[in-house]
Amino acid sequence: MREKDVSVYLFMEDSGPMCDASIIKSPSSNVLTFKVDVMQEADAVNRNNRSYPWDILYEGCNAPFILERLATNSLYCECGHPQEMTVQRQMRIDRTNATCMIKKLEFNKPFIGAVVETLATQMGKDLKALITENGTKVAFSMRSLGKGKLDKNGVTIVQRPFRVITWDEVIHPSVSKAYISRILNESAEEKVKADKLILNEEEAGRFFLDSSDYAKKTLSDLGVDHEDVDSVVALKDGTILVKKGSITYKCFCEAKIERALRNYLAD
Repeated sequence: MREKDVSVYLFMEDSGPMCDASIIKSPSSNVLTFKVDVMQEADAVNRNNRSYPWDILYEGCNAPFILERLATNSLYCECGHPQEMTVQRQMRIDRTNATCMIKKLEFNKPFIGAVVETLATQMGKDLKALITENGTKVAFSMRSLGKGKLDKNGVTIVQRPFRVITWDEVIHPSVSKAYISRILNESAEEKVKADKLILNEEEAGRFFLDSSDYAKKTLSDLGVDHEDVDSVVALKDGTILVKKGSITYKCFCEAKIERALRNYLAD
């Protein structure tokens, strides 16, 4: 079967890459930025025999309290869940016991992922060393308040009212996939060049696809699961080649379209 090409135009509201794909390093070597692809999974039974419906979980993660914490860089993750079981303590985030903070929540139903950064405190530096020096796969578990109802299988289905407090750094997460996925600091990956983490074509393509909701949705509209493609390659001219079976999807990011239009008008 001949290989086919499908052209897809991805109009992104955020600015597209105008040069080689790269990840800018953190401003300080005291902190480490990393990705957790699955902080929470909806509509699935976790290790605590609970299930969180997607709409309830999504609402909880977009509540004013969480949005304010994200906007002020204060959605701290404590070292372990609080041992004191009072409602007052469970609802309070103790900064003195925090090791890192959530910089961004990402929604890819049924998963909620996050970009996390270690704190510039001693506890934050300890967590950074565990990751970079000891190779620890740190994990996270959500802390929240809500109602629950047992179904016929004995599973607790979480119901409204529901409030997300934070995610705590734990040893054994209730969601089995809630471990660190990858480090975003170039110094930790030992690929520093001109203050940038230089990626090869396949890494750059995967980075573009993983970080672009627009690209994932466009492929989904074409019946392609972005997690189930054979390869993703980013070319220096701004073209992303996504291959699935015998079909190669050519994705032109906004930056390439803008350059082509500017060159056309100049001529």
